[in-house]
Amino acid sequence: MQDTCTFKDCYFAGLLDRMEQCPNYIETGWTDDKGAFKKLNDCAPRRMLLEIQNLSNNMLGVQKSSEQERNASHNVFKGLAKVVEMVQDNPGAVINFDRKQINGQ
Repeated sequence: MQDTCTFKDCYFAGLLDRMEQCPNYIETGWTDDKGAFKKLNDCAPRRMLLEIQNLSNNMLGVQKSSEQERNASHNVFKGLAKVVEMVQDNPGAVINFDRKQINGQ
């Protein structure tokens, strides 16, 4: 991640002396995995838009994964329904679990 505050080019730069006085300025700091301190100087509206886009992209991935799992479970239920139908038609029969037969291929 990189800073989103470009105070020199900002409208507020003409009104304020320092970027810390800006109402949109936020400073974020954390320690990374290697123990180094990281600090970001952000413009809150810009950072918010970037994070919303990031969350949106993540949710699209979650939705796609969810749809794939839904489709896979639908195939399982379809196969189970076929097995139940075979048992109902012939209760004493031995059922061969041939994948092609269950999937209807």
